[in-house]
Amino acid sequence: MASTAAVASDDVTFAPDPFQIAACTALDQGASVLVAAPTGSGKTFIAEHAIKRARDSGRRAFYTAPLKALSNQKFRDFQQLFGEREVGLLTGDTSINSDAPVLVMTTEVLRNMIYARSEALDNLAFVVLDEVHFLQDEYRGPVWEEVIIHLPLEVALVCLSATVSNADEVADWLTTVRGDTRAIVETKRPVPLEHHHAFYDKATGMTRVLPTLDGSRINDKLKRVVSSTGQPQRGDRRRDKDQRVGPPSRTEIIEELQQLDMLPAIYFIFSRNQCDDAAKACRRNALSFVTGTEAKRIREIADRHGSRLSDDERRALDFDGFVDLVSSGVAPHHAGLVPAFKEMVEEAFTAGLIKVVFATETLAVGINMPARTVIIDKLTRYTGERHVPLKPSDFTQLTGRAGRRGIDTIGHAVTVWSPFVSLDEVARYATNKTFNLTSAFRPTYNMTVNLVRTHAEREVRHLLNLSFAQFQSNSNVVAIQSRLERRKQALEIAIEKAESSYGDIWAYRRAKGYGVDGPTRAVNDRALWDGLSPGDVLLGRIDRGDEKFLVVATAARKRGLKVTVLDVRQGVRGLLLDDFDATPKMIGRLDLSDDFSVWNPADLKSAAQRLAGYKSRATGYEADEGSADGITSDPHLREKMRQADNADRIRRDIARIEDDLAGEARSVAATFDRVLGLLRSRGFIDGWSLTPSGRVLAGIFHECDMLIAEVIDGGLLDDLGVADLAATVSAFVYERRASDDIDHPHPSQATKTAIEAIEDLSLVVRDAEEAAGLPTHRFPDNGFARAASVWASGGTLAQILDVVPDMGAGDFVRTVRQIVDLLRQIERTTPNRDLARTASRAAQAMFRGLVVGSEAPLVDRLVTDRTDVPRATS
Repeated sequence: MASTAAVASDDVTFAPDPFQIAACTALDQGASVLVAAPTGSGKTFIAEHAIKRARDSGRRAFYTAPLKALSNQKFRDFQQLFGEREVGLLTGDTSINSDAPVLVMTTEVLRNMIYARSEALDNLAFVVLDEVHFLQDEYRGPVWEEVIIHLPLEVALVCLSATVSNADEVADWLTTVRGDTRAIVETKRPVPLEHHHAFYDKATGMTRVLPTLDGSRINDKLKRVVSSTGQPQRGDRRRDKDQRVGPPSRTEIIEELQQLDMLPAIYFIFSRNQCDDAAKACRRNALSFVTGTEAKRIREIADRHGSRLSDDERRALDFDGFVDLVSSGVAPHHAGLVPAFKEMVEEAFTAGLIKVVFATETLAVGINMPARTVIIDKLTRYTGERHVPLKPSDFTQLTGRAGRRGIDTIGHAVTVWSPFVSLDEVARYATNKTFNLTSAFRPTYNMTVNLVRTHAEREVRHLLNLSFAQFQSNSNVVAIQSRLERRKQALEIAIEKAESSYGDIWAYRRAKGYGVDGPTRAVNDRALWDGLSPGDVLLGRIDRGDEKFLVVATAARKRGLKVTVLDVRQGVRGLLLDDFDATPKMIGRLDLSDDFSVWNPADLKSAAQRLAGYKSRATGYEADEGSADGITSDPHLREKMRQADNADRIRRDIARIEDDLAGEARSVAATFDRVLGLLRSRGFIDGWSLTPSGRVLAGIFHECDMLIAEVIDGGLLDDLGVADLAATVSAFVYERRASDDIDHPHPSQATKTAIEAIEDLSLVVRDAEEAAGLPTHRFPDNGFARAASVWASGGTLAQILDVVPDMGAGDFVRTVRQIVDLLRQIERTTPNRDLARTASRAAQAMFRGLVVGSEAPLVDRLVTDRTDVPRATS
């Protein structure tokens, strides 16, 4: 068979690895495959084999990727391999040679084709799902499962994934859904990986890089140095002077790696600004990693990518300054850079010209850009709310870039010393091999209306039960039930050990305010805080002594539940859990009337008076202490109380496990029923048929899909001009950073009226979602409205950066592209022809200049009449 033979490519004979042969053989036998293998191991070879089989049989093959950048790269690669006429590209705003036998696309485009029952699916033999482990992504993961479940069964799947521990489970699910699917697992890296630890040695005044492991154990030499103490060098102002080691500077790490011949390197930093600062610091320290000839070649690459920028854009982006930086052989790479900058860095680094790239984690998923060494700046990352440890799977993904097949004999992964992460923790990351793939599947509003549109009800419920989420749920129930029984047995033992012959220990604990059954509950847990509701009375401390607060309203925010509270002085404020100096307690409830309003002074005065006179329910337990009079005479009271504490902890465990069990027992179909009920109540579905509003929703693919459909159906966009429509639509796309609490002005009165009406509607829809027990959509944000209006009106990039000075140019490009995509969805779905024309004009006005960027030479037409999405009719 072809799959077992050596392959000649570019005059070099390539012998496939055993896992590649096994996967190709399975495809030859008519099976689908799940290939789980490390980055750079050659999974693309298997995809190419499937594509060749499709071409040899006169049929089509699709290759899907999670990112447009990766789609564009694969499009160019496949054009070189199969010929330009044989390969096409479909992304959200680009269509090239869409009738070609080999099509590269984003996964969302394929999902849309399936729902539209596109003729493009005819004669399809293979679909390659690259980065299939994305199905556990909270936001985009469901798309992968939708494709797997709804794709015609005669199409074979080639699922390519990073190494996962439960590949057999995933393959079992795929076999259940699609028929014979073989799990092909390769755990051996194509280039062996060595782990190192970088630190500043105060005893020598030098930055050092030592191996982390000796076999599977921590390197003794590293352990001795890191755990020892010593006197710092004279003039050393670094902190932690009682320790021999400290944090090294990034430039010193790079210099040491250069001395050890461990470049080129990708230095991962979880901050865009710090990536920029680190690259500039190398430049300031006169570090150069290139020869004169290499610097010249970098400038030639830069000039070619910069040729697509106008003079105004080059000045606004400081193009010359960026080229001066990268021509020294060091560069930043992150989503805040415009595509032209990122692409010049990628090309120069891949060519071996740039030796050091300071990058955010987005580089770990996407284009093929390996290095000899990967440095991870920190093993924690900031989520926007708090610092959390890096996931082992993320660590594996980042270090997967280390080691270039055919160039390096060894790849290197370097971690950096931190006083907050122990050496044992560092070693656990280096030795961890576990990465379980879990489903993030959930029925969405758009998914539901498309299922109603295309399937009978019985078929839909069967399809939903085929999801990986349901497959995993069914297997989890038994394990959770077993854990619950064990904890219940442990509770019986703890209660028995806590009992006292001297009195009622539980009454004593209640009287003293201890335990889960006590009169007060500490709001020390995010789930308990998020469960607060109007009428709850809290006792907590903010800037002064303990005081009482009455919860009068709640609202979901990115950082957690925000509660609006009233104090005894009639003061009203919004609070997050972190605003309290000490853990607050919920001490009871006060009933509020249905028409209570924080805007009504009489309501506030009455509620504040009731709050001032409110006494904690703790007083109701005073009689209990009498029944426990003798308990203090128990000589083993301390041990009894310890056992009672243990019993309370077990009770909390049991409550959590029961919640988990209830969650597992709630099938995907049950969630679907709640979504279905809400859509019926909001007028999108009548019985088992779509209403005109439902047909609009079927063509909206967005996290705020139902709200957008109601906005279109309600005519809130009908009378807007081009710039005002672009500005208004930006409210669905843009999401400001948590630190941005500025009240941004609207660009016009028309935009202000439209966005405020959308905000009012959003509140109504969010209340309906909450009442239905469903996640609420993200609230609209007008923070980009002025910038969208300026750009749609023909403004320059310099003007834009004045309007949103804190926004990176790359963020601007990405945001505008998302607005353009949504405008085109509105154009395709609205039954209002005037609105469709305005949306088309707005999309064209926005899609220009550096927003088109590197796609300009690719695009043969903009997508204005697509057949791969449902269209609403009047």
